[in-house]
Amino acid sequence: MKLSSAEILDAIKDELKAKVARPKFDLLISPLFAVSDDEDGLTLGVENAVLRGWVAEQYGKEISAIVERLVGRRVEVAFTVVPGRVPLPDQTQAADSLPPKAVKPRLRPLLNPLFTFDNFVVGPANAFAYSAARGVAEKPGIIYNPLFIYSGSGLGKTHLLQSIAHHLFSANESADIVYITAEKFMNEFIFKVRSGRMHEFHAKFRGCDGLLIDDIHILAGKTETQGEFFNTFNYLHETNKVIVITCDKPPKELRQMDERLVSRFSSGLVTDIEPPALETRIAILQKKAARENIYIPEEVCTFIAENITSNIRVLEGALIKLLAYSGYAAQPVTLDLARRVLKDLLPETVSVQPMSINTIVDVTCDYLKVNRATVLSSNRTKKIAFARQVIMYLARELTNLSLVQVGSELGDRDHSTVIYSCQKIERDLVEDPYVQATVQNILRLVKTG
Repeated sequence: MKLSSAEILDAIKDELKAKVARPKFDLLISPLFAVSDDEDGLTLGVENAVLRGWVAEQYGKEISAIVERLVGRRVEVAFTVVPGRVPLPDQTQAADSLPPKAVKPRLRPLLNPLFTFDNFVVGPANAFAYSAARGVAEKPGIIYNPLFIYSGSGLGKTHLLQSIAHHLFSANESADIVYITAEKFMNEFIFKVRSGRMHEFHAKFRGCDGLLIDDIHILAGKTETQGEFFNTFNYLHETNKVIVITCDKPPKELRQMDERLVSRFSSGLVTDIEPPALETRIAILQKKAARENIYIPEEVCTFIAENITSNIRVLEGALIKLLAYSGYAAQPVTLDLARRVLKDLLPETVSVQPMSINTIVDVTCDYLKVNRATVLSSNRTKKIAFARQVIMYLARELTNLSLVQVGSELGDRDHSTVIYSCQKIERDLVEDPYVQATVQNILRLVKTG
């Protein structure tokens, strides 16, 4: 070759930089380095086998075409993991090739101290899921492995998942249990691939005693992450480690999910949690009041439970708001007080006339002091994203628009973004006083015009 391998590689990167999206270029193309060249071939090095597979599959033909144009004839291009670097397993590598476990001591995951089996109120709608979760906690890796729990938002999936973790730790303080959301699993995978530290990722997730992963539906459409999770799942299952997964739908309804994973999810026990019945909702309120050491008249618990029916987070949030107001105003908890304080949360007080989304947008932007055009743009700064999420939540509550229509009104966003935003605000209304006050104030301004 008249050009050196380094010169050819620079030309490859220059050409692909103009064609490939920046994140993929930084992940796959930029780390390439020249290894050797001769008259018949060019060898390019990668840091690990995962990258080698991705680069060869996605850009191998295009890189070969670029080299052929540069040297004026066909040249064989090969990709190799350079000896001396830490090799990482590719998608087909056997599970028994797990790298040595990291020496660094493992930190116990952060768990909500209230999310235990003792604090879980059992009723007809969740009794089977509760029984299955307890069985897994008491006989880890032996029965119901994997356990797959699905339900709508705010019905107790995360509570049961963390209850299992608490039980496993109480039985064995040295247990190496990984509790993580699917989103964090994906982010950690991407970071370790980019930094060439997949041996640490494998040591953590394949070297643990159990993996409890929340909201697996987040991985839909994330092909590379699904492939890594598939290999992790297989290794843990083959070594009889605990696997518990939660989701917002049953395995068979998951879209853009590898069929191999759907099959694995269905291979154990699949159970759902339905919205709680009235008696269970009353019991949930009474138990929460007891934890706060506050007496709540039964008629008040019944009133709240009759009007808030589908989401435990909202149910508990209503009680928190009532107790907070009662303490602030130094007034006893009565039915009349509940009606006044919770009027904005109860369905009978919702206006018959649907609200205009433009009104919601204008009031929210004015209250949060953000620019309307910026909210409708692709800007994703924290303040703008929060304003957009509040608007989506209120639009769902106060208008007749579908999720698709709400997304369209807010800069042609996908309906899944609207769902995520609404669920996030619902969670924050229970846990974050600032969000509670903000949403209530905006809601009041919207209704009063």
